[in-house]
Amino acid sequence: MPEESVTECAGFSPSGSEATEATLDTDLSRKIAALPGFDKAELLKVWAENFTKGPPPKLRKEIMVPVLAYRMQEREFGGLSHTARKRLREIAQSLLKENPSSNVAAPNRATGTRLIRSWHGPVHEVLSTDRGYVAATMGAYRR
Repeated sequence: MPEESVTECAGFSPSGSEATEATLDTDLSRKIAALPGFDKAELLKVWAENFTKGPPPKLRKEIMVPVLAYRMQEREFGGLSHTARKRLREIAQSLLKENPSSNVAAPNRATGTRLIRSWHGPVHEVLSTDRGYVAATMGAYRR
C-alpha cells in the first residue's frame, strides 16, 4: 500500500497553527507562481514591498523574478543561518585569493576551429587562431 501523507488521510482536517501554516505556504506559493506573469511595473511594486532599496535600473525581469521569489521565501521562512552565511563568506574569500584562471583549464582548440552559436536571433562565430580567438557576429544568418 503506498504511503499517504497526513493531509491525504481521510477525515484529516488541519487545525490551529497547522492550518495557518498550510494557508501561508499556499498563499506564498501562489504569489511566487504569479511572478513570471507580471510586467516590469508590477514587479517593481512587489520589489518595493520586499526591499528597502529599489532594484538596479537595468535589472531585467528574468532576473527580478527569482530574486523576488527568494526574498519572499526568506521573509516567510527565515534566511540562511549565521553558520551558513559565515561558510559562504569563507568560500567566497578563498575563491578571491586563488588565481581564477588556474581553476579553468584552457581548451586546446586547433587553429581554424570555428565556434558558432545562435543568440537571440543573430548567429555569432568565433574563430580559433594561433594567437587566441577572433569574434565576428554573423547577423545575416538566422535559424
